Amino acid sequence: MANWQNLLRRPSGNLKKNNILNTLHTFLITGLLLFAGSNTALAKDSLTGREIMEEVYQRHEQFPYIYEEQVMVLIDSSGNRDTRKLRRYSRLDSADSGRYLLLFDHPPEVRGVGLLTTIQPPENIQASIYLPAYGPQLIKSVGQNQADTFLGTDFSVSDLLPEPLGKYYFKRLQDERVGEVDYFILDMYGKQADTDNEPPLKRHYVRQDIYYITRTDSFDRHGRLHKRQTHHDMKPLGGSMWRADMVLMEDLKAKHQSLIKISRRVFSRDYVPEELFTLEWLVNNQHMPLPEKEAAPPDTSTGSHGEVNISQAMETTN
Repeated sequence: MANWQNLLRRPSGNLKKNNILNTLHTFLITGLLLFAGSNTALAKDSLTGREIMEEVYQRHEQFPYIYEEQVMVLIDSSGNRDTRKLRRYSRLDSADSGRYLLLFDHPPEVRGVGLLTTIQPPENIQASIYLPAYGPQLIKSVGQNQADTFLGTDFSVSDLLPEPLGKYYFKRLQDERVGEVDYFILDMYGKQADTDNEPPLKRHYVRQDIYYITRTDSFDRHGRLHKRQTHHDMKPLGGSMWRADMVLMEDLKAKHQSLIKISRRVFSRDYVPEELFTLEWLVNNQHMPLPEKEAAPPDTSTGSHGEVNISQAMETTN
């Protein structure tokens, strides 16, 4: 019996070989994981500002048809609030052209006002506003420049659109870590700017984990901070796409704030037909929301229809 027990306790040659192979396999897997992690870090370190922005757009700006219902809260330097309800329609016709419409539904004094923007190659932005009181016409060129705001808000047209990448140079600065989140820091300049002697137009803070711009600082021509736009209440929408359900713009000079809260979002071609982006549609249908489709695709409704918490938005940065 003792001999049988000794035989059972003694590892066979095959067992020793298997143990060695398992150990080598474990070391190999661990080494590959460490190598992959170091390669990822090296890849991020080698990215240029332009490459980071291209990844941002590739992940988050590619869906061609988006309909949103929004609440906008405007706060002046005395703390007075003005609340507006609006709809936003986005339609990308190609990689470098698109159409956007902001249509105001409330309060009555701005009901039917529409802000229509088109982007055509080569990176030409045209913005027009429709004011029902002025009759069937579009008033050209409103709020296109960085400092030009529209309809009493703190937003310019360019603040609400993807930036034409070919029109700007993006200079990468030292990465920053805020709390538990790592950020790429990118300064944005005009294409022909002297980046060593001129201040940037904007500074983007890009989350490294999802390649999303959650903060943008805008500067005046003297390099002084003018406005700050921050994105809050981040939601994953499938794949690598994310969206913010709250966008806060602060005018630090005028001490004004404008907050956009997205209460509903639908990704569907049916909700963004081509005829929306015409003067004729604005004149005839500006008071009529799009009817619900019988077989409408499920929307990615986010947020709530309750009170907008501006204090929380100002305290949260990612």
